[in-house]
This record gives sequence, structure tokens and C-alpha cells, in this order.
Amino acid sequence: MAELEFEEVYNNFKEKVWKLTSRYLASSHDREDLFQEVFLKVHRALPKFRGDSSLDTWIYRVTSNTAINYLKKQDRYKLLKNTLERMRVVKDDRPAKSEGESRFKPLEKLNPRQRMVIILHDVEDKKLEEVAKTLKIPMGTVKSNLHRGRDTKGRAGEKVPARRFAFAGALAVILVAAGIYFSLPQDGNNSIMDYVLEQEKINGSPLISYVFDY
Repeated sequence: MAELEFEEVYNNFKEKVWKLTSRYLASSHDREDLFQEVFLKVHRALPKFRGDSSLDTWIYRVTSNTAINYLKKQDRYKLLKNTLERMRVVKDDRPAKSEGESRFKPLEKLNPRQRMVIILHDVEDKKLEEVAKTLKIPMGTVKSNLHRGRDTKGRAGEKVPARRFAFAGALAVILVAAGIYFSLPQDGNNSIMDYVLEQEKINGSPLISYVFDY
């Protein structure tokens, strides 16, 4: 295809590609790098495009696979950098995450393919068949990645509110203390602390330590 046709493809799909890359990566710098890499690949591969699938599906496929590979390279780099930081070969010079980047935290626990499946299906609102066609993977693989990705994303996003945590911990302490009190011998000679120490000697472990493991 001629250069003019590439310009037409670029103008028609640049917003879709940018939207997908923005949903996949948190850093604006990474988004720009990925965006350029996608259209560089489109430019190189466009003359070989035979029309076996729609141009829309093909562009999504190029974008998705480029994004997955981009994130894989990032993950390998992060692993190496974290190792060097632990060995104190390099310093941790990563800037604090902005509020916009923090919303990507639940996605950080997903592997690159799970992240893309979640975004294509749950965010881009594509059907399972479309996701499978875009990524060129079996339907079963799409379903398993979607299920595992949602499960991992859900667990990563779960937070116990601070008030609820404090209230539950305090309530547990009160209930344990009340149970100990009503278990005391009613001869007036034993304090709660005496009873706790005595029970700890018998059990060989702290009596109420589980309250603080909540």
C-alpha cells in the first residue's frame, strides 16, 4: 500500500489506538512509546495486509500484540531493576505514582495477556469471539484469562476500610476480655492478667495474639 493510504489508516485509527494504549499502560511516556511502536509496525506491515480479516480487527491485533510484548519487556526490566536494588547496585529512583496512575494498581497483578483480555472484553466491550479473533487465541484461553484476570484484579482491589478494621479489632479484644472475665474463679484473688499468664503457661502460646493477626 502507498504512503498516502498509510496516512489514511493513521488518521482513521489513531484515536482508537491511543484509547487502547491509554487503558493498557499507566505512564504517559509509555503510552507515547507504545503508540509510536504500533504505527511503526502498521506502516511496515501494511503492504502485506491481504484483507483476510477486517482492517479494524487487524489494527486491534497489531496494537494488542505490540502492547502485550511491550509490557513483557517492562516486566523483565522491573524484575532486573528490583534485583539490583535489593543488592544495592542501583538506587530506587522511581517517582511516586500520580493519582491517575494509581487507578491502574489492580491491573498490575495481571500478566500482560490477562490485562489485555480484561481491557478488550470489559472496557472495550468486545465479545469473547472478537477477543479471540483479535488476539488469535482459542476461545478457552480467552475465557480462562478473563476468569483468572477478574479474580486477581478483584483481590488486588479489595481493601478493608480503616474504621471497619479498627472497630473489628476493638470488638474482638472486648469479647476476648469478657470471655476471660466470666471464666475467672469467683474467689476475688485472681486478676485478669494473672489468669491470662496462667493460661499462656498451660497452652504454651499467647492467649489473645490472634486478635492482632486479624
